[in-house]
Amino acid sequence: MCSGIEDYYAKIRMKQLMYMDSIIRHDQMFRDKALYLAGDFNMAHPDPCNAYGLKADCSEYDYLTFNIGVADPMRDLDESSFSFDHVTNHYAPADSPRQKLDYIVSLKNGCEGKINNCKVVYNKDQSISDHSGLLAVIKLKSNGKNLIAYNNQL
Repeated sequence: MCSGIEDYYAKIRMKQLMYMDSIIRHDQMFRDKALYLAGDFNMAHPDPCNAYGLKADCSEYDYLTFNIGVADPMRDLDESSFSFDHVTNHYAPADSPRQKLDYIVSLKNGCEGKINNCKVVYNKDQSISDHSGLLAVIKLKSNGKNLIAYNNQL
């Protein structure tokens, strides 16, 4: 999604979220199927905002989790949860706060499927971008058979 901390960019991200929401709500194919969204959302997560005393607007995250209705398996963050982090990634600017800007989330629509594990990868010596990667293990259930899918997002 659009990057930038100025209000102008936040408004663009909110419009992008509203567009995603309209597709999810109006396209009947997502009503009874598991839906996972992954990517560089460039939106502030509430935990780092609170920890650093930032007055960042977390309304985009709130819209994603409450209005669109997704579950974030990394809702509660710890030291290893930052995907934009100058401490563990030499490409991230040293004057930027540690943040979670990248997400793998699932739509809470009653369909079976669960993100069992989600973690930050490709950091430290493996960094190739200012954002580290995310790795998720997703357990899907289909016709009574358990399936395991891996989604690696850089």
